[in-house]
Amino acid sequence: MKKPKKTLQEAADQLDWVNELEVPHNTSSTSRKSADALKPHFGPIARRIYEDVHNCGSFGATREEIIGRLLLRESTACGALNKLERHPVLYTYEERKRRATSGLEVFIYFAHKIKGLKSREELKKEEADQ
Repeated sequence: MKKPKKTLQEAADQLDWVNELEVPHNTSSTSRKSADALKPHFGPIARRIYEDVHNCGSFGATREEIIGRLLLRESTACGALNKLERHPVLYTYEERKRRATSGLEVFIYFAHKIKGLKSREELKKEEADQ
């Protein structure tokens, strides 16, 4: 009997810890209020960012690319990326950069593998092999 395929959602459930991430803020009252308002949404946003980078496989993704694909505010995406990098489920290489629309060379994010979570590349390869 064939083992049923694990869907991306089922595998992503292993990312439940992202709901515990603290929303970054500075000490101003405005920043704290914004962080409090974002708190219920921050975990799902961080999960979407991780999945997006994971699905990019060995090509990786820049902040600009992630923000564009997921239609996020830069400040929200940057806060989540920083948290995910510190956790660490995302990483960058000093020597691997790509040119952004600004013309500057920027870091490319890559995702550490989480057991059971497959990238689009891996899922396509599996389907082709069947």
